[in-house]
Formats: sequence, structure tokens, C-alpha cells
Amino acid sequence: YEKAASILSSHDPPIPLAKVDSSNEVNIGIASQYEIKAYPTLKIFKDGGKVIQDYKGPLDAQGIVDYVKKLSGPASLEIKSTEDASHLIGDKKIVVVGVFHEFAGEEFENFMVLAEKLRLNYEFGHTLDVKLFPLGKYSYTRPFLRLFKPFDELFVD
Repeated sequence: YEKAASILSSHDPPIPLAKVDSSNEVNIGIASQYEIKAYPTLKIFKDGGKVIQDYKGPLDAQGIVDYVKKLSGPASLEIKSTEDASHLIGDKKIVVVGVFHEFAGEEFENFMVLAEKLRLNYEFGHTLDVKLFPLGKYSYTRPFLRLFKPFDELFVD
């Protein structure tokens, strides 16, 4: 835990990890407030504490670092160039990319909610320009999702 905290404190921006000894009487209220019943328990606080979720990753230092870093950035990366697309859409992973006319509106907002909920399982990207994709047809009339995968057909809309 301390090794992970040290590594994450050097992240840009720094990602703080806090340790609370809930066996200390001063901290019993915190353990109760956040429903901590087993030890160790890790909680993730996002958006200034408005979003609190249980940590479900590995308990070794590098596992904690990787998990927390994945949660700290944006849930979906904007694809602005073919290089961005190539970097995100690799050969060995599943990636969901939303194609939109603008980064606003109900479809885009729903996509971002989905990306936030599933960000630990899949990678997400979004773009205004479908021509940046390495595969498939390049015209569309309404927003859509393209799932890239390293098996069967390489993508599906």
C-alpha cells in the first residue's frame, strides 16, 4: 500500500492515497460512515467525494497503481487523428468508439455514462470523424458505436 501511495504521489497530477486506522476510536465514525467491515478495505473517491466506489482490483502495489490510474483519467479518449485511433485501437483489445456529430446531446451523454460504468472492462474512445478509423465504411447519418475486437470480424457497428 505504501509503495503504491509513493508511486501515485508522483503521478501528474498526483493521486493521493489515504490510510485510516479504523481500530483507533477517533476513526470509528469513518469506518461506520463508509460501511467498512473487513480489512483491508480500499475505497475510491471521485469527483470531490461525490462518487464513492469499492476498490475491486489487486492488492499488490503495481496492481493498485494500474487500477487507480485507469480510473483517474477520462472514461473515453477523444480521437483527433489517425495516430490517436491507431494507439487506442490495438490488435489485442476490445475498444468501443462512439462517432458523433458533436460532443453534446443525449446520445453523447449516454455514451459517456456507459464509458464511465464499463471503463475497467473495456477501453472507450469518441470522435467526430469516422474517417480516422483504420477499418470499415466511412459515411454515417446519425451517431453510432463501433466495437473493435481482435477476433471474428474485427469490428461491428
